[in-house]
Amino acid sequence: MALGHARRWLEVRYGVLAAIALVLITAGLVAQPALAASPGWRPFAAGTEEWMFAIAYGRNHDIPAGDRTDVSFGGLTLRHGRFLTASRQVAIEVAGCDVSGPQHGEAVGASVLWRRYFVLDHPTVLFWEAGGGLAYADLTVAELPLRLNFVLQAGVGVHVFFDDDAAFTLTLRFHHLSNGGRRDPNVGLNSSMLVVGVSRFF
Repeated sequence: MALGHARRWLEVRYGVLAAIALVLITAGLVAQPALAASPGWRPFAAGTEEWMFAIAYGRNHDIPAGDRTDVSFGGLTLRHGRFLTASRQVAIEVAGCDVSGPQHGEAVGASVLWRRYFVLDHPTVLFWEAGGGLAYADLTVAELPLRLNFVLQAGVGVHVFFDDDAAFTLTLRFHHLSNGGRRDPNVGLNSSMLVVGVSRFF
């Protein structure tokens, strides 16, 4: 009974996060006609910096195995990125999250990510990104025999500008967490993660 209530609560939380993302992006698109881009508009240049504050939610899935421990997580992410060129960025992200599964726990981690922008069309900017880092998860499941683990992640995302230097940011990522072969079994957890936030560029 309690597990069923918890699972329904997590599904509601995921739905609310997705709804917030849809509302933010739609609002940005609707409001954009009042924010006309100057000719030759380019949002970034080498040396531009980004600060992003975001909320994230993820849930693991059956890839690569059909038998898995049901784990979900939600939390906060802080990102600082620096543009190497007008379309390439390297960034550091730190995150803390609440983990729900067979038992309740917390996780903290940090990652370095490489981002490549491939559409720069006012007000919408599209990108893909990939990177890795470390995470400490206070959670004991069969897939994670150790608490200190490696993170690999990759995904696609969009900025929707609502001001010259500020944008709503939405990213959908594939997120892998495992111990890197330091102890068996090294199955790891593979999750889909949604990140929704606000970015400011300087």
